Amino acid sequence: MKIYPTCSICKHFDSNKDFCSLRNEETFAMNHQKPDECTKNGIFIRDINVLLDSYHYYKETEEVPYDFVTDLSRLPVDRYGKPLFVNTKRGMERAVPAYEGIEMESDYLLGVNKAFTFQGQRELIYDLGVELAKKVVATKNIELVVLPGEENSKGDNYEIKRHMVYRNTYGETIQ
Repeated sequence: MKIYPTCSICKHFDSNKDFCSLRNEETFAMNHQKPDECTKNGIFIRDINVLLDSYHYYKETEEVPYDFVTDLSRLPVDRYGKPLFVNTKRGMERAVPAYEGIEMESDYLLGVNKAFTFQGQRELIYDLGVELAKKVVATKNIELVVLPGEENSKGDNYEIKRHMVYRNTYGETIQ
């Protein structure tokens, strides 16, 4: 089956900044045009952790079969046999533990909580800043891994406000 690449499945795409590090320009996750050009030029590198969705198999003009489901069969599973994935700005990804020794549990619909995953912690730091992200992951009794270049992240005001409203309304942190 033919795959229609998007920026979201390219290794050069920074989903937090909607930016292509190879082309040094802004883009967006669902962009099909630039990955076609990159593929023709041999510079598109597939991020193997990002799972393919319907828009990678069917053009915008094609009808997606009603029974289409993302293939989770190749993912590792938790102790209950549920596939380990995390929902990120890129889409659905194979859950990579934030650090060695974390036991991740999944939910069939929501996947693994972002706090437990490498990818999720990157998004939490970018969206909430280091200090608030530390508090969020601490509620799960795990540590925040701050990578070089992330230590001064203050977060995004909109995402911080959204988090605080959700926390105050429902008494818990968002994923």
